[in-house]
Amino acid sequence: MYEYFIFDLDGTIINSEQGVTRCTSYALKYFGIDEKPENLLHFIGPPLHYSFKKFYNFSDEQAATAVAKFRERYSEKGIFECSLYDGMKQSLEYLYNNGKKLAVATSKYEPFAVQILKNLGVDKYFGTVVGSSDGADFAQKNLIIGAVIAKLSAEKEKCVMVGDTQFDIIGANEAGIDSIAVSYGFGTAQEIESGNPTHIIDSPEKLRQFVRFGKINN
Repeated sequence: MYEYFIFDLDGTIINSEQGVTRCTSYALKYFGIDEKPENLLHFIGPPLHYSFKKFYNFSDEQAATAVAKFRERYSEKGIFECSLYDGMKQSLEYLYNNGKKLAVATSKYEPFAVQILKNLGVDKYFGTVVGSSDGADFAQKNLIIGAVIAKLSAEKEKCVMVGDTQFDIIGANEAGIDSIAVSYGFGTAQEIESGNPTHIIDSPEKLRQFVRFGKINN
């Protein structure tokens, strides 16, 4: 049984669709690109710098400017345009009360992640939060996960990554830890399965089942 549960944030703990897509649309308008928020779901999860370069062929300089514009709106509005997934708070509380150590590994700007957890009343469950904190995004999720493990001084076999995209699952594999893929987030079933996760769950409630019974029955 795992002792350390390392969570992704967007698409795993919170539904951040409105905040992320609206802020991405806002950033793109700065470059004269008009995209509707509902067409920007693929920006949820991966590092922003990476996504602006991949999907709009931005240079490093343009991507950095786009990230700055994204954060301009996010700091005022986007940070509040999110909500906990149903059952998540109860599951976090259950894991915490059963002695599990909880952490967050996210590509989101770290101060935003910390503030969101506080706004939603679940910050007390997380002893460690690692994200982007120097004005740039981590390029690879395994580096974020590795930073969390180091801060926890945890043995890898006692850690598991919980996330909704291939970035989380592949990142966990590369970091040398097990993973729990969540199918209720923004990653597609094909994407999740291609990452070869250790476990798959379809709701936050299944985390409680896993800790209580040591297995997951979907």
